[in-house]
Amino acid sequence: MPGYRAFTEELARIAAVTGDGRLTAIVETLRAPLGVGVFGRPGVGCRTIARALRTADPPGAAWQVGVGGDSGTPDLRVYVFTETVKPEDSSFLAESPPGCVAVLNKADLSGFGGDGPLSIAAARCRDIERQTGVPTCSVAGLLAVAAQDERIVDAAMIAALRVLAVSPADLGSVDAFRDRPHRLARPVRERLAGQLDLFGVALATSAVRGGADAGAVRRLLGRSSGISGLLAVLARESAGARYRRIQAATPQLTAAAAGSAGARVAELLAGDEVVLARRDAALDVLSSAGMQVAGSGERQSREALLRQAILWRTYSRGPVLELHRACAADVSRGALRLWSGGRRRS
Repeated sequence: MPGYRAFTEELARIAAVTGDGRLTAIVETLRAPLGVGVFGRPGVGCRTIARALRTADPPGAAWQVGVGGDSGTPDLRVYVFTETVKPEDSSFLAESPPGCVAVLNKADLSGFGGDGPLSIAAARCRDIERQTGVPTCSVAGLLAVAAQDERIVDAAMIAALRVLAVSPADLGSVDAFRDRPHRLARPVRERLAGQLDLFGVALATSAVRGGADAGAVRRLLGRSSGISGLLAVLARESAGARYRRIQAATPQLTAAAAGSAGARVAELLAGDEVVLARRDAALDVLSSAGMQVAGSGERQSREALLRQAILWRTYSRGPVLELHRACAADVSRGALRLWSGGRRRS
């Protein structure tokens, strides 16, 4: 997020200029990877989803993923469930702070009516999101993991899938696939079922029948897993999580700027660079929520800047999310700074 990076780097510059260790500590906190905590009832696949997030392409390089209590106090929460939302799931989602995403895992087991299990799972997620107000994605966790791990979709698996391509097995149930007689050895079928589940086996077998190699199978599994949708939602939510870090740092910055000893810090923190970087971080949040905003790189007339300041100031006083209220106030403040002649260093 460019606004967040600009704010952090300007704060780092001020820390270097002033030699204030408190500012250096704040910068280290702002630069730390976002913490992503994965929660859910036992058996829903929390560790599978966490593994998928750690290995997803593009990788969550700015994320540190933990499961349950191992995640500490995360910036973002991923709550995993299967089939439908149970009372304990609803309680967690209702009590969770901002920055929570719900994940319907094992989406490939959602039934085979209509357009197939993934379509059914996506429709179910839309209903759950309307009911809970929490962004909800469907993911086939096993497929997401297999898509990123060459040790899973390896030469041995491709060879086994080629056997299934010419000698189909019973995919009516896991037990039937595993236990009924077949030319493919039972341990191999157990491995396939455990790593891909039946939907993944059918998908990969069809691909191999059409000539796909291991790389093509992994790409197909990745596209079918739904992990890209979850990554997109987390990317959107991460803008808010980073902005909340700036908000959390504000009282510490105020303390560092207090009194005669903090006069130099106060002067630098009130400078154009900080105000405009914070504006840009707020714009990141509003833009990620789908709002049409004037970008930080766009040149605007003084009249346009004044209109923008008034618009977002008015918006901030309306019935909006607290996060968006704070962001709108920062955008308005930044627009007024530009209107009054403020600018960044070239």
